[in-house]
This record gives sequence, C-alpha cells and structure tokens, in this order.
Amino acid sequence: PLLLAQHGGHYGTGLWERSEDHQIAISDRFYSWGWNNRSETNIKPMPSGKLQTAKKIKPNPGGPILYVLLDVPRYSYRMFSVPVGPQFLDYMSDQMAFLNTISPDVRELLRVRPKTTSYGWSIESRFKDTGFGGQLDSLEKSFLERLRDSRLLISTCNQTTYLETFAANFPTLLFWNPQYWELRPQAQPFFNDLRQVGILHDTPESAASKLNDIYVNPMEWWLEPARQKVVKKFNEEFSLTSEDWLLKWKNEFMDVSEGTLSGVHKELRKSSIVQ
Repeated sequence: PLLLAQHGGHYGTGLWERSEDHQIAISDRFYSWGWNNRSETNIKPMPSGKLQTAKKIKPNPGGPILYVLLDVPRYSYRMFSVPVGPQFLDYMSDQMAFLNTISPDVRELLRVRPKTTSYGWSIESRFKDTGFGGQLDSLEKSFLERLRDSRLLISTCNQTTYLETFAANFPTLLFWNPQYWELRPQAQPFFNDLRQVGILHDTPESAASKLNDIYVNPMEWWLEPARQKVVKKFNEEFSLTSEDWLLKWKNEFMDVSEGTLSGVHKELRKSSIVQ
C-alpha cells in the first residue's frame, strides 16, 4: 500500500491545494494532522511527530518578539491559495503597514526573520531601505532555537509556523489578507473563532494595535480561558499531537501490515515480532 502523510501547514485549511489533492488521490491512506473535512474515505487523522517536537518549546517572558516572514517564487509554480507572483508585493506592503503602526517600544523588541530560502524579492534590502534593517534576524539560529528566546510569535501566512507554536501553546499573533489566503468552508469556523478572541487579524493595522496592547506580557493574554478554549479546539482539528504519538504510529503501521499480508506471512511476522 502507498501511505502518505501531511508534511506541513495549509493542508486541510486552504480553499485549494493541488498537492493535497494529488497526494490524497494517489494514496491508499493519507494521514492528516487532525482534519478530515473532505469526502475521500482514505484520510485518517494522526498525531504529528513534527508538531510533537515543537511542543517542547517554551516562551522567554523577557525575550524579543519573533516576526516570521513569507517568501514565494516570483512566478506561479503551484496552485494553492496563497499570494501568487506579483501579489507578493501586496503582502510586503502589509508588512510595512504593520511596522509603521507598532509603537516604538514594540519596535525595539521586534526580530524580523525572513525565510532561509530567498526567491529574488530582495526582502532584506526592502527592510533596510525603509529603516527596519536593524530588526532583521541574522538567521544564525534555527527557527525553534530562536523561538526559545522569544516571548511571542507573529506569523503572517497560513502555513506551518503557527501550527508549531499552537501545538506548544506558545503566545501567537496572526495576520494575513483573506483575499489571498482563501479558506475552505469547512475550516472557516475555526478561523472565525481565532478572530473572535483576537489571535487572527485581517489587516496589519488591527494586528499592530493588538500587539501594542499585549507585548509586555503576551503569555497572560494567551492563557485567558476563552482564548485557550479556542486554541484547544483548533489544535484538535489542525495541529493534533499526542504524548504517545510514536506508539500510535507503530500500531497504525502494524495494522496496515497485518491487513495486507497473506495468512502464512502473518504467522511468520507474528513469530518474528515475538522473537
């Protein structure tokens, strides 16, 4: 059998994602990070080992604010609901609007982290040209290492990054333009809940205003019961983890193996496992 698994974010949430469509179509079983919001019967939610690793990360209350950026190719290369081609310039305009709305105290704490892979948009130069070069991260540390030093994550795209911090129950603020980051109807209620509790914002100005309010003690804001209830519900659907995740995967592969072997091979396999 061909078994495939979700490797990152946007799967299960984006309005369209051709890689997701293809992988589900060709596999005997496709393992999601919690969601099962499609009509195909071969999707099975399983806890994510990648997200389980991120759960070990804890915030540093006295650390900086980590602000993670997107970078995409200059030309369309794959059909999924993200900014495509020159739409990325609108994304960059939103980042500048956000930076121009935050308070001076927040600006001092901000560490802007571009992607390690550059696609020719000269993001670092754009930040330097607009006076924000001093906030750029050196990229000497990995994302998770940098996260350990930080008090809050700001994520600007519907991809993997914020799923890692959600799984770790790490204070997180999101903003992106819903015109470019379209969501499938089945996922929309979960994101509406994030909007209701002030985690997700549709404009850079709204996100900056919230950051100005909470930056001193983001953990206190994050741990408020109403917000925690929404995050827990979201995690169960899109960033599923489990303390015994490895055992669950082992049992799953054993079940698949036993179900596809002939009777005599089953007996041989059982005897070898006992040995």
